[in-house]
Parts: sequence; C-alpha cells; structure tokens
Amino acid sequence: MGIFLGLSSGPRAGEGDAMSEFLPERADLSQLRRRAKELRDAARRGDAAALGRFARHHPAAPHGAVTLAAAQLVIARELGFASWPALKIAVDAGAIAGEAVNVFVAASVDGRLGQAAAIFRANPGIASRSLLAAAVLGDAGAARAMLADDPAAAVTVDDERGWPPLLYACYSRWHEIDPGRAAGLAEVARILLEAGASPDTNDGGRPRFRSALKGSVEAGNLLAGRQVCRGRR
Repeated sequence: MGIFLGLSSGPRAGEGDAMSEFLPERADLSQLRRRAKELRDAARRGDAAALGRFARHHPAAPHGAVTLAAAQLVIARELGFASWPALKIAVDAGAIAGEAVNVFVAASVDGRLGQAAAIFRANPGIASRSLLAAAVLGDAGAARAMLADDPAAAVTVDDERGWPPLLYACYSRWHEIDPGRAAGLAEVARILLEAGASPDTNDGGRPRFRSALKGSVEAGNLLAGRQVCRGRR
C-alpha cells in the first residue's frame, strides 16, 4: 500500500517541508500540483526547507525565479520519478486501475457476472489490490496479507455502499462463476470474523437490508454457527 501525504490530518507541515518518498495509493494530481505551487512560492520567499529540497532534487534550478515546472520536478523526484510527466502517467494509471477494482467489486455483488469475469481475466492479480476484491473472490491469502498490514480494515466500511468487507464476502456471486471459490469465500469470512468483524454485520437497510447472515454463499453457514455458539454462552 502506498503511504498518503500528510495533506489533511495531524499537524500541518510547513510549506517547505519534505514530502513522503512514496506515491499515495490514490494519488490526486490536483493535490500534487497544489503542493508544487506551494513549494515554488516557499522557495521564492527564501524558505530554507524549500531551498534545501531544491538543492537535493534539482540543484540546477535557477535561484530567485523558481518556476512551477522546476517545483513539479522536485515533487516528482521526491516521489521516485525522473520527471513530472512520468509521475502524471503513474497517477493516471493508478486511477484507471483503482476504478477497475471498484467496477469489479460492484459487478461481483450485483450479479454482473460476465463483466466481473472479464475484468478478472484482464487483471488476474486484482485480489492483491484491494481487501474488497480479495473478499469477493474468496482469496484468503490476499485477505490475510492485507489484514496483517492493516488489521482495522476488517471492519472498515467502504465509500461506495457503506459495507464492510464481510458483506462483500457474503454477497459475492463468484461461487456462481466458479463453484470452487465457495470454500475460499467461507474462509475469507472466517478470517474477517477472527479479525474482529461481527456476524451481525449489516448495511443498516440502505438501499435494502443486507446482513452477513442473509449472505448467499457458504459463509452463511459459518456465520449462523457463530450466532448459535454465542446464543449458548
């Protein structure tokens, strides 16, 4: 996973402070342009930190009349790219890939099985890009790896539907595309439960009530068993 730039949380860094060395997973080119403008303006004012960044990453930049293009090059090099155009290509590619993941996950639970299968054929490693993609595919290995990096993701709801990963595992239709995935879907549900997901998980009735227990995969038996066990305590 990428490490996001500190743009909106925690103490605000000075305009000349160095940025992260990693491209954010959901990089926003407009934010990167804004940071470049802030860096340019700080360097023009003689900010020591900003000038230090230019010295490290673009020592040939003219002093005094720092251009936006020069500041963009510094930003790009701090993020590991040789140029601003190379950074832009990477950001655009990431946005396209991220949208493909969103469409794939939605198709997998909405029953657009042909579309889901086509996206998977074109992107066979898609499960490693998102916990939700791993959940709908029943890819237990990918789910474990991502939860090891971010345990809180087991109960984090997404922006699209307000669903946590467990609902995606339970409402995935991939067992209809490939019956062999049913066991993997149940295993992903088990992994999520062990990571803190609740068998009572539901979407609060939006747009219609969906609960993990009503899910249509083998995971339903696993979840029902959890409820029985809880009821006997």
